[in-house]
Amino acid sequence: MMSCKEWAEVMASGHELTAYRKMILRFHLLICPPCAKYREHLRILKAAIRKFLAGQPSLSEEERKKLEDGIIERLHEQG
Repeated sequence: MMSCKEWAEVMASGHELTAYRKMILRFHLLICPPCAKYREHLRILKAAIRKFLAGQPSLSEEERKKLEDGIIERLHEQG
């Protein structure tokens, strides 16, 4: 079984999960309120970043991804 820290990294990565891993993650979120809250915070943060970047002059996909990853990385560092 994966730890909360490992699941947090998986959720923050944005990588597509297999159907099996999605099912296991859903189960983990049902029994772990802090991880469920973290996932909701990530969803809100990513939506805010997309909204912010939509109002910016054209950024390349690489620049947008680098900015988004940097913001999420800083949040991880802060706990």
